[in-house]
Formats: sequence, structure tokens, C-alpha cells
Amino acid sequence: MKIIQLSSEEIYFFVEEGEVETVCVKKVVIIGAGISGLSAGIYALQAGYSVEIYEKNKMPGGECTGWNRQGYHIDNCIHFLVGCNKDEQLYKMWENLGVISDSLKIYREPYFYCMSMDGITLHLWRDLEKARKEFLELAPEDYKELNLFFDCAKTLECVKPPCDYSIAHMNPLQFIKLGMSMKDASKAIKEYGKQPMEEFVNRFKNHYIREMFKNYFNSNFNALSFVASYAFFHKQHSSYTEGGYIGLVGRMLC
Repeated sequence: MKIIQLSSEEIYFFVEEGEVETVCVKKVVIIGAGISGLSAGIYALQAGYSVEIYEKNKMPGGECTGWNRQGYHIDNCIHFLVGCNKDEQLYKMWENLGVISDSLKIYREPYFYCMSMDGITLHLWRDLEKARKEFLELAPEDYKELNLFFDCAKTLECVKPPCDYSIAHMNPLQFIKLGMSMKDASKAIKEYGKQPMEEFVNRFKNHYIREMFKNYFNSNFNALSFVASYAFFHKQHSSYTEGGYIGLVGRMLC
């Protein structure tokens, strides 16, 4: 698989003007060396095609990038990787793409998120019931909403990204089967599916609970995505892989 750096102007010319000679070989040309472009290139190679990927940046990875500052490496992306549970189809997909393997170190942090303010520390522990207890001890006035939040996070454990077919390409029977596999998530979808984080935060009375949830995502972010992210972390579907961005992209290029 060959990655070629081009400027954005060159990519535009390449696409619009057809700067490729027509030859009778099985060849795929991909614009962009982000994770999608690299994945498409790997699958094309596995299918017997030769592959060229054109990228305007100096490094592949797209949004999955990082930089060095004052002796530290800062990852722009890969806050966690969904698909770290070996029982999942997504794990097998990442394994096929070289992203993950049995020998790769996976960091299963004890908490999803932590906030310290005014001497008070709150954790969204990986252990959901431990987190529930900590939150309720701090904010008994939010008993109803907190229990709803943790209950919904637990029901979202059943959600697994489909890997055999994209939702857009499923036939009616496949779509119904997917829906049935996630029927336990209906309560969470009903509660938070159309709710932005700003409205979600305002459901709580306690100042520190509100601050913790408000600081994690911006106000327009969908609340269901936040609850589902925590659910994936709790169920060990998502974790941190060794090497962060550089390690992930580098393994795809091997």
C-alpha cells in the first residue's frame, strides 16, 4: 500500500481532471489517509488490488493525530477505542486491520471520567454501582435522575456496532434483527435520544453533578452518545490501547 502526499490543490486537480492513466490492472486509488482511507486500502489489498492513497498532510491518520509539546505527547483523538472486548465483532474487525492483537497492551482505566472541584472529587467509575453510590451520597436530592442515568447506562450495554453490514445497506430482516438485539436500550433512547447535553445537565439539581456532566461534552452534544460511551466503558467494550494515535496508525501501516 503506497501513500502519496499531495497538497489540497493537487488533490482537487487529481479528482476533477482525472490525472490517472487508465491501465488494465486491478488498482484502487483512495483520497485521504485517515482511518477510513487506510481501512479501505487494507481491504482492497486483501481483495487482490494494488492500492495508492493520496494524502495532503505529512502524516497519515486524519483526525486521529497528535503532537509533541514540552516533552509530552498529546493525542488529538483516540480518547478510547471501542471494540476492545474479544467477544465483539468489532474486535475481530480491528484485529483484521492490524489495530489490535492479543499481544497489544490494553489499559483498562478504573474510571471513565473524574472531576475535582472545591475539595470534592467525583468519578464515573468503570464499576457502575460504585459510581452510583458515590453520586447518590453527594446528591441525594437527585436520587430519581441519577438512578435513571445509571439504569439507562446499564441497559445500553446491549448496544454493539454492526460490522457485517452497514445500517444503510441492511435489508428489512437484518434491520429488524439489529433492532431486536438492542431492545433493552429503548428506555435510554426514549429518555436521551433527542436531548442535547445542555438539557441533560439541567435535569440535575446538585451544582457539582451539573458541573461534572457539563464539562465533559459541549452543550450541543447528544446526551445519548454520552450515556452510551460510559456504558461501553463500563462493559469493557472501550479502553485505551498502547501507543495512542501513533501506535494505532503505525500498526495499520505494517
